[in-house]
Amino acid sequence: MEEPSPPSDGALAVAATCGDLDAFGMLAQRYRRAVERIAASIAGPEAAEDVAQDVFLLAFKALPDLDEPESFAAWLSAITRNRALRWLRNERRMPRVEFDDTLLLYIDAASAREGRSASASADLAADVVDGIERLPEGLRLTMRLRWLDEMPIRQISAFTGIPASTVKWRLFEGKRLLRERKRKLPKGEGV
Repeated sequence: MEEPSPPSDGALAVAATCGDLDAFGMLAQRYRRAVERIAASIAGPEAAEDVAQDVFLLAFKALPDLDEPESFAAWLSAITRNRALRWLRNERRMPRVEFDDTLLLYIDAASAREGRSASASADLAADVVDGIERLPEGLRLTMRLRWLDEMPIRQISAFTGIPASTVKWRLFEGKRLLRERKRKLPKGEGV
């Protein structure tokens, strides 16, 4: 028996406009990581969560003004860019918080369950993120959304306004560049 497909952005946006808070919650959950990624790329990682909260509050208030509910993702992306730019211009940057002991213990426990040392897991994750960050700008956001946030291709397409075929090409090209870079590095070094 087939599982029903999740509701479209448009259906959820219409339901949220009519007062269904759960529908807006589903939209927020669907796009939270993408909003935080764009916010971090513009306003900095330390401001990403605060910007994301502002974005979803602004989006909820402005939802009745959305003319094309199926364009929710592109509309949300525009709100995110505008809010992050405003944050960058007007808000003070928050100081970066270092890892605390509780978070380090959690990372150690998660790594032990996977059979890796915490340092090996952290090194592997850092290598992947560093490799993605070294990609050309056009590939970077697409790779982050797909591989770090596990966003489906059609949602990346809707959120960025890029055709799905271009998203697929960017993912292919990003992976090719990461593999190429890995081959050129001496043994034992990351991406």
